[in-house]
Amino acid sequence: MLWEKLFNPFLRIAGFRSLWIGLVVLILVSGLAVFCHCHFDGALDVHIGAKSPTWFYFAENFIAWISLFVTLYVAGRFSSKSKIRVVDVAGTVVLARWPMIFVVLAAFIIKDTPITAHDITAPLIVFGFISMVFSISMIALLYNAYSVSCNVKGSRATLSFIIAIIVAETISKLIIINLQKII
Repeated sequence: MLWEKLFNPFLRIAGFRSLWIGLVVLILVSGLAVFCHCHFDGALDVHIGAKSPTWFYFAENFIAWISLFVTLYVAGRFSSKSKIRVVDVAGTVVLARWPMIFVVLAAFIIKDTPITAHDITAPLIVFGFISMVFSISMIALLYNAYSVSCNVKGSRATLSFIIAIIVAETISKLIIINLQKII
């Protein structure tokens, strides 16, 4: 039961409720990212980087969410015979990003650690492990959000999901790279 609540809350929470809860978490994660220079620079990416303007941390997270929402909604429209509500997809996708709060909290571990290619430190390894575990958790949640909100299952769900997240990652990366050019 606890496992289901953590990894498939979308059976009970959807629509505007998931949208509002997810947006609160997204804003919280973005706000914390400012202080530890944690960048969500793609639909699935997270990196520790240089200090950026405050607005940029929020923009990265919103771009990641919107790119995932749009691509998964479009994939759902092609893959499902059911009627799909935009608010359900938008809400469940943003709520599926809740594990990123643990990634941004882990980023505080290495906040003041110098990061170079030749200096792998224990805090950096811990951050890498934590970010990998919670990124995988987010992907599992995204799949469940997609499957439930678009009513698609099986190989059709898996294939369309994989294509959608690859497209979302590409789109979000291109937008964020171009946005970086203006800061």
